[in-house]
Amino acid sequence: MSRASRRIALTVAALLVTYGLRSALIGSDDKTSGPNATPASAAEKPAAAANDQRTSVEKAFEKRVSAKLKNVPLKNAAAHLADLAGVNVLVASKAIADAGIQENLPIEFEMADVSFGSALRAMLAEHDLGYEIPEDNVLLITTAENAKSYSIMRVYDVLDLISQPAAPDEFADDAAGNDRSAIVDVVKSCIEPTSWNDSGGTGLIMPIGGSLAVSSNPETHLEIAQLFAALRKINSDELAGRQSVPLLIDSGPAEEKIRERLARRQDFDFHEMPLTGLVDDLRADGIPVSIDRKQLSDAGADLKVPLRFKAKQVRLEFALRSMLRPNDLNFILRDDALVITTDAAEKEHARLGVYPVSDLLDAKPGDRSTDLDFDSLIDLITSAVAPTSWPNGGGGVSPWAHPVALIIDQSEEVHEQIAELLAKLRAAHRAAKESAIAMPAADAGEAIIVRIHRVSKANGDDASLDKYIAAIRNVIEPASWQGRYIGKVPGGIVVRNTQAVQDRITRLIAQIDAQVPGGMGGGAF
Repeated sequence: MSRASRRIALTVAALLVTYGLRSALIGSDDKTSGPNATPASAAEKPAAAANDQRTSVEKAFEKRVSAKLKNVPLKNAAAHLADLAGVNVLVASKAIADAGIQENLPIEFEMADVSFGSALRAMLAEHDLGYEIPEDNVLLITTAENAKSYSIMRVYDVLDLISQPAAPDEFADDAAGNDRSAIVDVVKSCIEPTSWNDSGGTGLIMPIGGSLAVSSNPETHLEIAQLFAALRKINSDELAGRQSVPLLIDSGPAEEKIRERLARRQDFDFHEMPLTGLVDDLRADGIPVSIDRKQLSDAGADLKVPLRFKAKQVRLEFALRSMLRPNDLNFILRDDALVITTDAAEKEHARLGVYPVSDLLDAKPGDRSTDLDFDSLIDLITSAVAPTSWPNGGGGVSPWAHPVALIIDQSEEVHEQIAELLAKLRAAHRAAKESAIAMPAADAGEAIIVRIHRVSKANGDDASLDKYIAAIRNVIEPASWQGRYIGKVPGGIVVRNTQAVQDRITRLIAQIDAQVPGGMGGGAF
């Protein structure tokens, strides 16, 4: 047996010793959530693979249900959920009582045509409750704290997402080890960062060959499976030559319908409209709506607060935020519904988005090179979009090269701004490529690259950026721009030219900023 094989065998044995007893007790060993499932997208949830080993409870999560409960005791609500899902739903009475929650807690909830999993999560979240799956067809309602610490072990095949070695026995090589470490780091940094054992939590990830053994709660497992599915979807599109779209994790058909409705323009004339009246209007319009009563209660918000807004032909999304924000309220999309919550909670509600960027970095289909200029693109995004919202000055963004994508953890609103920025950048990139058709034959042998030059002193001002562009065109080889491209993007300049010219532009911008106070804004010309 090779050294690498012995190491893998010892790791597997350690995992079995560590988790074997726990798995036997909770009946969850070797259950997967379909790592080869159909990828998550803006229009579909991951489907189960042919060898699907999810529990009956997890399969029941996909059932479409409607529920309307008015002050129903928790125990009775559990019985109603059992009827809807066709699985056993129990209540951990002692754990709930120890947390100061009464078993006869009144549940008030209304949603129509949503997945059972979405309805369950929305219902429980309002009362700091969560769930465990102690048996294949048993769902146990418990405290949110207990639910987070509850763990099951699953193994994910990720060989297709890391650089494949030349031979199976080469997993111990440094390159393969780095790739496995990278995917572990991405999962830990993007999905529940504080839940892992090296950050004080109970979750554990161990790479084994081309797989990841993960011990965590069912919700975290769901997000991991959806992240891998999204990466596979983008990779498939990339190899097939299709333009992939940004994918928000856990965004299914129901959420997309809400987004379509939010994008429609109409006239608004709300005068002294109570929040409860707004909810009724949205529901009447076919939008599933829930109220984050706990957040509103903790913030002292009044459900009868009067809302005012008047405008013609604006998007519903704009109207809602304009009505809610003056009252320190906002909304998020969660669990197949529009959830009205506090403005502070909206900013804290991060979602994971996967953005394909191979075209922006001029990567070839299937290119597994790590020599890609992710840094410039990340710098542009974190500088131009909600600059103060990025942790540690630029955290929340993880580059991934297989496929070429950015994995971003941010709030709903920031994701919308990122998508808009990348759309503008993509348009500029296409224009650059089209202009390259006229490139002189003498330049055909020169390597042409696209780079984004951040211009911080322009402060996003179009007029200032125009001045920088004029200076660049006039100072750096004025006759060489035929078939090349230079244009504006928020916070910077995108240039398609040779490496030598790119380097000269970087130095010129630095010289201008050093010699002209405030850069070229404020009347420098």
